[in-house]
Amino acid sequence: MSNPIFVLRRKARRIVAAAFSLATALAFAQVTIAPSSMPPGTSGVPYSQAFTASGGQAPYAFTNEVGRLPNGMTLSPAGSLTGTPAPATIPFEIWATDADGREAKVLAGVNVIAYALSLSPALPPGVLGQSYVGGIGVSGGVPPYTCTLVAGALPPGIALNPNCTLTGAPTVIGSYSFTVSVSDGAGGSSTLATTVVVAAAAPTVVPTLSAWAMMALALGIALLAGMFRRRGLR
Repeated sequence: MSNPIFVLRRKARRIVAAAFSLATALAFAQVTIAPSSMPPGTSGVPYSQAFTASGGQAPYAFTNEVGRLPNGMTLSPAGSLTGTPAPATIPFEIWATDADGREAKVLAGVNVIAYALSLSPALPPGVLGQSYVGGIGVSGGVPPYTCTLVAGALPPGIALNPNCTLTGAPTVIGSYSFTVSVSDGAGGSSTLATTVVVAAAAPTVVPTLSAWAMMALALGIALLAGMFRRRGLR
């Protein structure tokens, strides 16, 4: 029959050994963060990435201590990176701290690309000497947009404004081809080749009478004249 004291001592040693092993494991536990890389984002489009931590004692607190986050994005203490970013490629560090103060970090970064600029080349024709208003249609990218003339020539009398509108009154008939460079608020740019045609004003149409109408008019005048003569003879 086993000695009860011996059995208790053996169980106590096992408990102490297990506790020591657990304490050792916790002491040397390494906190890890996932994911270690992030998918690219698109400017103007909401972005979301969740970070998780393991290997330590929950709960974990997440911070961004080195390198700024892309403009428009924030990191919550729970590890959720969200926002609507502006174009950038910025490396930054995500830190996680567990309940026992152990820390881990991951060098992260998100490549935020801008929407490509889309330009509309359609411009209305101009009429010699008449007021002209047209505009370069721009979409995508990040407003505001700025237009500059980089090649060719505008119709004399018409100016390209920085806000991508064309205004003025053309002074010379002709077809004018030119190239416009459009830049957006994030530094993106694109070019557009287009043409404005200036024509003469349509001639003024003077109404004319047909031959039968002229004959009827002449007959009416003759009748009226005869009536006035007869009245005069009386």
